[in-house]
Order: sequence, then structure tokens, then C-alpha cells
Amino acid sequence: KGRARISEDVKMRALVGFLSDGYEPRWACWEAIVYSRKIMIILISAWPDLTRLAEMAFYQVIGVGAVLLHYAVKPFDNRSGELLDRVELYGLCLFLLQVTFVQFVLLSDPQSEHDLLAMLVTGTLLAAASVVMLAQRSSSRLYGSICLAGFFLVLTVMYLFAGGEDNRALTAFLILGLAIVLNACYICWLLAKILRQLCEAIAEVLARRKVAEQQEFLQAASKDAVQLALNARTMISESVPFGKLVSKPAMPKIPGRTLLGKLQHAVMDVHFDTAGARIWFDVQTSELVLGLHPDKFSNDPKISSYMRRKLAAAGPFLTDEERSFVAMGLRDALMHLIVECDT
Repeated sequence: KGRARISEDVKMRALVGFLSDGYEPRWACWEAIVYSRKIMIILISAWPDLTRLAEMAFYQVIGVGAVLLHYAVKPFDNRSGELLDRVELYGLCLFLLQVTFVQFVLLSDPQSEHDLLAMLVTGTLLAAASVVMLAQRSSSRLYGSICLAGFFLVLTVMYLFAGGEDNRALTAFLILGLAIVLNACYICWLLAKILRQLCEAIAEVLARRKVAEQQEFLQAASKDAVQLALNARTMISESVPFGKLVSKPAMPKIPGRTLLGKLQHAVMDVHFDTAGARIWFDVQTSELVLGLHPDKFSNDPKISSYMRRKLAAAGPFLTDEERSFVAMGLRDALMHLIVECDT
């Protein structure tokens, strides 16, 4: 009842709509859980009698609980292929990773020879396992996993064979530096996603404005053509004095090629060139066509090499991730029609 009131009442949406914006309707109150987690972190950091190791342990419990709860619920809406859910999940995982690294470094003894060895070996095995799992995909995740595996392997070898208290302290410092670098990479990735969404939104707005201007120009041109026909008919009538000229229609206003106009055209060209015509609706068969899958023709021995090149030139094609996004959007639309629009 409260969610229906917020969605229908304009004043309520203006007052409290920002708290539930971006969340699914059934998880409109998830912001309260987020603020509860933040309050718990602040209380733990301000607890006077709590040691640093106990503080890190409490942070770790909060991080594990937040990751598991978010992964099970996924409260954000599914726009852009669950982009908001991925942003939140990556942020929680990085928080948990940083707390874990700090906890291992604080528990380690620089004079001991094998305190950090367990963590280094575990990190190497996990990174190597992720490389094996992503070996079939040529993506940035695979290259990132390879870099992590190499980093942990080098640290393990240095920790085992270099020896010395200074080298062990350097290893602990590099582990903390890795957490900082991963957070910086996460911030850069987040800024790139924000810029991409802004570029897509601006391109869509400019495209709609361009279509509206073209329609307005066509309507004005049709009016000028009608006026020209009326003037011509008036000229051949007897009431027009001899020598009267037909009034010329006004020339259309062509926008100048300013720097802003060139920038707008560049934004639209980049966005729509990267989008491509990879999905369309066939009006004859009433089917949604997703296009070819690159694995279908690249690995088919019955197709000649010439035909493979012709089919490859017809790209770009939808990836498996983008196809899952399309299926997700269709599922959400059907659920909205069945559940929300059921009267």
C-alpha cells in the first residue's frame, strides 16, 4: 500500500522518491539497510575499548554478511544489465578484501618467516583458479586474473627465498598497496561506466531532438509547397494583375557547423556506431531477432571461409552477456505485465 502511494502520488515521489529510486519495487526500503550497515561501521570504529584486531574482525563479519545478503537479494533494478547490482557488489567485495588484507598484516609478525605465507599461497591459488575459469573468454577479467596470479606468485617467491625482516615488511606493504590499487581501479571503472551512461543519454536526447527538427522541417516544407501551389493557381486566374510575381517560399534555416554542433554529431555517431543493428523486430514473422552468434558460423565446418568473412562483416554481434540482458529485460517486462498490471 505504501509503495503504491509513493508511485502514484506526485508529491510523495518528490519528497521520498529519491530513497527508493534505483531499487526494485519490492525492495524500495533497502536504503534503510544500507544506512544501518554504515551506522554499525561508525559505531565499531568509535568503540573506545575495542582493539584494532577485533575491529577488523567485526568489519569482516559485516562485509561477509553484506556480500551474501546482496548476492541473494539483488535489490537494484535491472537497467543496463544489472549495472547497479554489479557496482554495489564490487564495492562490497573490495571493502571485504581490504579489511582482510589489513587483518592479515596486523596479525603477522615481521620476525616470523611463515606468517604471510598462507595468505600468499591462497591468493595465488585463487587467482590461478580464476584464470582457468576465464580461459575461454578473452576479456579484461582474464587479463586482470593473470596479473593478480603473477603478482601473488612473485610475492610468494620473494617471501620464501629473499628472507630478511625488511623483505617481509616490504611484502606486507605491497599487499596493502594491492588493496589500494584495486580500489583505485574500481573508482576508474565506476567513472568510466558513469561517463558511458551519460554519453548514451546525451546521444539519445540529441537523436530525439534531431528527429523532431526533421519532422518540423518537413511540415514547414509541405506548407510551403501548398502555398506555392495556391500562388500558382492565383496567377493563372483573371483577377491577378499582369506581371505579378509568385512569392518565393522562405529558405529553410540550416544550422551552422559550430563547435557545439560538431561535438553533438560526434557523440551521436560514436554511440550509434558502437550500438549497431544487432537486434530488431521482424514485422513479417512478429519475432524478435537477436542476430547471429559468432560461435555458430566461426566453428561450423560446413561454411566456407568466404562465407565466414561475409558473415563476420555483418557484425557486430550480440555477446552472451548481452543476450542474457535481453532475456532479463523480457522477463522483467512479462513479470510487470502479469503481476503489476493484473487487475
